[in-house]
Amino acid sequence: MSAPEPLSGAGLMQSLLADLSHKLNDLPAERRNLIEGDLQKIRACYAEALAAGEAGYQDLAESINDGLFELDRDWRITYINRRAAATVSRTPAQLVGKNFWETFPQILATATERAYRQVMDQRQPANLQMRGALTGRWYDVRVYPSAKGITVFWIDINERKQAEEEIEKSHQQAAWLARLPQENPNPVARTALDGTILYHNRAAAECFGPAFGVGNRLPDPLLAILNLANAQGGRAANDVSYDGRYYSITVMPIPDEQYANLYGLDITGRKQAEEALRASEEKFAKVFRSSPIALAISTVEEGRFLEINDSYAELIEYTRAEILGHTSIELGIIRPDDRREVIRQFRAGSGFRNVEQEVYAKSGAVRQVIFSTEPIEIDGQTRMLSV
Repeated sequence: MSAPEPLSGAGLMQSLLADLSHKLNDLPAERRNLIEGDLQKIRACYAEALAAGEAGYQDLAESINDGLFELDRDWRITYINRRAAATVSRTPAQLVGKNFWETFPQILATATERAYRQVMDQRQPANLQMRGALTGRWYDVRVYPSAKGITVFWIDINERKQAEEEIEKSHQQAAWLARLPQENPNPVARTALDGTILYHNRAAAECFGPAFGVGNRLPDPLLAILNLANAQGGRAANDVSYDGRYYSITVMPIPDEQYANLYGLDITGRKQAEEALRASEEKFAKVFRSSPIALAISTVEEGRFLEINDSYAELIEYTRAEILGHTSIELGIIRPDDRREVIRQFRAGSGFRNVEQEVYAKSGAVRQVIFSTEPIEIDGQTRMLSV
């Protein structure tokens, strides 16, 4: 490795020594021999100074906590300090002599490659801040031309960049909040504690109609929530319906300031999903109860009956009240071994379908049935539907 050479550095010194040696040929032999001896001393002193300078340069490069490396004009790594090598999980010995682009192809076609090539070609220094293609961290990179190629020095500024990004996010959030509540797509209003509207955003007027204006009273459904909040001395919430849409309304009174804030959230989609689910459950219940096929719903592990239809009660000669809450083993409806086989196949996911099975009625009569089971989800839990 060699330190970057200024215009009056090693190259110029070597040129001057060579020129003096050439001019000695024009001098008389006696004087030439005398001066030649002095030149030898100068060369030796220069070599020692150059070696000391390079050693000092290397010591300095290894002592810093930042990265430094040098590339020659063929893009070979001629020197890299330990800090830079450790960043890519290597040692300097593993990298020196390697072609930079072949060793780190991830840097090709990036701003880093363009900067390095520009400095190598134009011999002008460059400075850039960039996210490392190898580490994902932010660096302040300085690239300098040197006698043999380029020297690259970088400082890790990742923490500073993260702090700047957090500040920028805070500014954006502050700007966003400054636009609220007027740009909030959900209704927002402020009222006096008696329900007189003091302020509302556009969404509130669109949701609750033209009568929802400053100076007017809250509509009765909203006023009821405000009165509840005043009575409780704190937050109150309820769902209301307006013009075919549903809103979750929250009212927060601020007694010391003699006003209350009202916030609404459109929950029409959720309400419609709940109603569709309820309608589906009602249809299932009707089909379940009226089916001529014996149907029962039970827990998986115990086989405890949760619901049966009339056809099932008739089949085993028990009343609905006698069956619900009990297990098929307790009532003697099925043999324990048969029950265990049903559970084994149910857990295995293979199902238990169209299997001839004996069940026992309350009178002791044996019924031959074609038995099937299916998993069914009820209140977030898997239950067994027996057919």
